Amino acid sequence: MSKSSSPSVVLTSRKLKQIYATMLQCRMIEDRARALFPDPGFSKDHFIGHGLEAAEVGTALGLRRKDCIGPWGRHFIFAFLKRQPLTSSFQRLFALADSTKEMSATKAARTAVATRVGLAGKNRSHRKVTLALSADDPETSEFLQDMIGFSIGHKLPVVFVTNDELAAETNGKRPRRQSPAPSFELPRIAVEANDVVAIYRVAQEAIRRAREGHGPALIECISVSQETRPGKKKPEGIDLRRNKDPLIFMENYLKRRKLWSDGWRSKITDRFSRELEEAIATAESQRSESSADKLRVRA
Repeated sequence: MSKSSSPSVVLTSRKLKQIYATMLQCRMIEDRARALFPDPGFSKDHFIGHGLEAAEVGTALGLRRKDCIGPWGRHFIFAFLKRQPLTSSFQRLFALADSTKEMSATKAARTAVATRVGLAGKNRSHRKVTLALSADDPETSEFLQDMIGFSIGHKLPVVFVTNDELAAETNGKRPRRQSPAPSFELPRIAVEANDVVAIYRVAQEAIRRAREGHGPALIECISVSQETRPGKKKPEGIDLRRNKDPLIFMENYLKRRKLWSDGWRSKITDRFSRELEEAIATAESQRSESSADKLRVRA
């Protein structure tokens, strides 16, 4: 599988609508997280940033329940994508807010990726796939190369995913794009970061390949502007006319397929809003009980 390959993954109308609904729910979780934790420092440290839903949903939605994810932070989103109770997402955020000893988000993400890659080695005979996500920036490039090299050497069932938008969210600027696997021979696919349909297709092919024992692959999610810089070539296979927001992109895609209605979207948001508020109330109640228990112990 190369950049020019076209995986023949069939996407039914039901699956397309499921992809959009999941992206919308992830955005709603994040919006509530921003409202609960308005401190910009907290948002930056724990990777709360719009625009990552296509990469996250497009790659994670096709995993099986026993597959693993090494997230790039945003554990509150991946808890939801791993089908954990919605309360778990907010329990995680409250725990981060209450703890002064949490490791940095970058270090935590590296640790998660390294741990999941290690688990992939133990689980490869059971055909469990590991999804390892990372920012595409100088700070993580060397680490990612080590993980990719290890996975190639042991032919591990790992699908690596990078995203340059994440580096812009956490560092405040978009770095010069790195090449995380310059000397390795492995399937690597560049795809537009907001095109969830394309991401889902290539991810399904990479996951299938890994599950069949053919080793790791690398999916590079690239954010592009309406214009390329002087002297820069457009990335292969990238359409610069796309909408930047992955939700708007997918809305327009569904409208072209005659699968869209405002009423359908409203039903999703109304129902999920109620679920969100119930989950937050439960997490806050458990947070209060935990704080009370600590005070009793100290007393």
